[in-house]
Amino acid sequence: MIKSVIYDLDDTLYDFYPVNAMAMDRLCREAEKRFGIPAEEYRKLYSSSYHEICDHMREEVEPLNPEEVDLGPAHDRMLRIAYTQEKLNLPLFPH
Repeated sequence: MIKSVIYDLDDTLYDFYPVNAMAMDRLCREAEKRFGIPAEEYRKLYSSSYHEICDHMREEVEPLNPEEVDLGPAHDRMLRIAYTQEKLNLPLFPH
């Protein structure tokens, strides 16, 4: 008997790229509204956060167990937002 089914929703049940673009636009506009940071500047910082997180994971985690390095957590938007907020010396909560 099947007890559960797992779907990878990105590009399976909906087109990821337009939805992601809408979410990024909303995030950047919200940062501009709440923090006074131009949307395009926040977008660049957010993007650089992704690359910095991946680089850190490769440098710090890979030497410990190179066969099992999973960069999946770098795709976590909440982690990238938290790291971006930290780089800007902005509080994560209540935002």
